Amino acid sequence: MDVAISNTDVLYCGTETGFVNKTVDKGLNWRMIGSDYAFGGAVTAIAINPTDENTVYVAAGSQVHKTSDGGKTWRALLPSNLFYADEIVINPNNTNIIMAASSEGLWRTVDAGSTWQQILTNRGVDIKFNVESADIVFAISQVGISFDFQISTNVVEYRS
Repeated sequence: MDVAISNTDVLYCGTETGFVNKTVDKGLNWRMIGSDYAFGGAVTAIAINPTDENTVYVAAGSQVHKTSDGGKTWRALLPSNLFYADEIVINPNNTNIIMAASSEGLWRTVDAGSTWQQILTNRGVDIKFNVESADIVFAISQVGISFDFQISTNVVEYRS
């Protein structure tokens, strides 16, 4: 689930059954969106563009899907089955920079999802932008049975 920063009346919610729902009245009424679109599996992450509540990224079925019209139309962004994301975050200062934590590592795009680069190969558990400086990224990755907390001070180059 995610709440639009630009309009807190708007929320999107994904389901285990592979559907996305939207509300425009703070959760009082919900409607399914994209019912004719095959997300390919359970929705595991949702991120709403912080400056445009109609642009949304959804992780489902080892794919990231994007809508730019509030859920009327969707398209897959990744080559088939590139990674299965558990978390998607959008840089609030540059919405072309999006990061994803997945079982296949940490991934980044700097062009709003057109191309993706794997920046860590260890399983990504969580990822967040620093609230005071979106150039700083915090990530947790799994290394064997241990977890690694990482800080990058350069989101474009991701140097930890």
